[in-house]
Order: sequence, then C-alpha cells, then structure tokens
Amino acid sequence: MAEGTGGASQTASGAPVGLPTGLHTQVLRQLSEAVYVVDRGRRIQYWNDAAEALTGRTAAEAVGRWCGDGLLNHVDDAGVSMCGPGRCPLALTMLDGEPRACRVRLHHRDGHLVPVRVRATALRDLDGEVIGAVEVFSDDSEHRADRQRIDELDQTASHDALTGLGNRRYLDRRLELRLSAWRQDPTAAFGVLLLDLDRFKQVNDALGHLAGDEVLRAVAVSLRLAAPDGCDLARFGGEEFVAVVPCDDVADLEAVGEQMRAMVASIRMERFGRDEPVTVSGGGTLVRSDDVPLSLLARADSMLLQAKWRGRDRVVVQA
Repeated sequence: MAEGTGGASQTASGAPVGLPTGLHTQVLRQLSEAVYVVDRGRRIQYWNDAAEALTGRTAAEAVGRWCGDGLLNHVDDAGVSMCGPGRCPLALTMLDGEPRACRVRLHHRDGHLVPVRVRATALRDLDGEVIGAVEVFSDDSEHRADRQRIDELDQTASHDALTGLGNRRYLDRRLELRLSAWRQDPTAAFGVLLLDLDRFKQVNDALGHLAGDEVLRAVAVSLRLAAPDGCDLARFGGEEFVAVVPCDDVADLEAVGEQMRAMVASIRMERFGRDEPVTVSGGGTLVRSDDVPLSLLARADSMLLQAKWRGRDRVVVQA
C-alpha cells in the first residue's frame, strides 16, 4: 500500500480505489495535458508523458517523491513559492475536497520557469473519503503572450509615442478616476497643472522639428524627475503637458509647479547651437465639488494664460 493511503478501499489489484491503474494509466498517457496523481501523503503515484515533456523530469524521477520537496516548486507572478502553508492548491484541495484552478510558474528541470495553468481535483474512495488528488497542468505561455500583447496595445493606445507620457485618453481616464475617488474620500483631493513651453514655435523654426522632438522628450524627463509620488503626467497635445497632483492646498500645488518649471529651465540646448534656456509657463487649480475633467482643464488653462501675460516662465495657481 502506498504511503499515506491508510485504510482506504482497494481494488482487486490492491491499489487504493481512485488512484490510476491499468486502463486508467493508458488513458492518462494519451492526454496532451500534463497530469500527476498523489496519494493522501502527497507522494506522487503517477506521472504521464506530457508531464515529462513540460517539466523535463521523467516518471522515474518523479514517482514516489513528495510533491512539496521542490520537484516543481510552483511560484506565483511575484516569484513567491506556492508550496507554503495555505498556498498550495493541491494541498488545499485535499483538505476540503474542493477543486481549484490557478496560473503559476513551475521550475523546469533545466532551471527556467514555465508558465502553466493548474487544475487540482480531489480523488475519493468508494466511501467518499479523499485519498489523494490529481493535478492537471498545461503550458500557459500563449495566454501570457496574449496578455502581454494586450498590455502593450493598451500602453500604445494610452501613451504618447514621442515622450512616453500618458496621452489625452489616459488623462481623461485618470481625471475621471481621481474625481470619483475624491467624491468618495475627501482626503483624496488633487490639483491640475497645465504647462506650456514658451516660444516653442521659434525652436522648431530655428532648429527644425527633430530638434523640437528632442526638446519635448527632455521636458518629459524633467517633469518625471520633478513629479511627486502619485502624480499623473500626460502630454496634452503639441507642447502642452498636464500634471495631476495629489494635494489639498494651493501652496503645495504651486510648489510642485515651481519645481517642474525650474527643472525644465535646467534643460540645455548647446548641442543644437542655441544658448537660450527652455522655459515653461504653467497654470494650476485645485479640484472643486462641481468639477468635471473639462472644467478643471479649462480653469487651469485660464491660469496658464495669466502666466503668459505676466511674462512667461512662471506658474500661476488658484484654489
């Protein structure tokens, strides 16, 4: 009797009822999905050909081993072992008899990780007692690749190709989310800064659009460096940028705007044969109870115009 089977019912051949024997093993061998079976003590009783192909480990290496000894060493997306208490789907299924499914990564015999989809099901004897479990696992690489492609498409659809910052679609979505969160939690207040490069047309006219693109990329880097934690940045269009800043005080919003202005002013264009500094004007406003994304941006734009009228290279903020 295999270890851990205790007094479980047995077949005529002496194997515990529910564990694969004879014809069952022949059927399991033909499956394209990897399958292994454990007894009550979680020692592997069966390992099919697909399991060997997916893991690089033969049945001779696997059968008889305790499944938690690092043979597969499933880990989650964060690299944390699934073999710990309360994490192993196979062990949990044997405790409560409930089937489970999850996506994990297993360690191939050669050392690399293989993404797999795992399904664990309890095996029972004629009396309904759990005497083991079967784990079916299949290569999940295609699903992961599809997920990555979707993420890349979403990134492309929501971010500006030139600067890597969010685009208008991203900005609208973030503003809607910020407004919704603030209405549920007044401590989640925020402000908006609208920043516009000063005399950028002159840069394009004097140095060409390729140089202008370089300046826009440099500005994006500068804004990232100056942005506080939790700040959303987007290229609004042309030479305009928007920062959505977590804050509930005009002075705090103005300080962030000033830091961004100063960081942009540190950009140098000597390699383009131009000594003039890059400057930016900004307008800002705090969120109000009746705001929608458009009203926030319109108010920030009004403050931006004031900054331009006052001589550029400055930030004007209102409550």
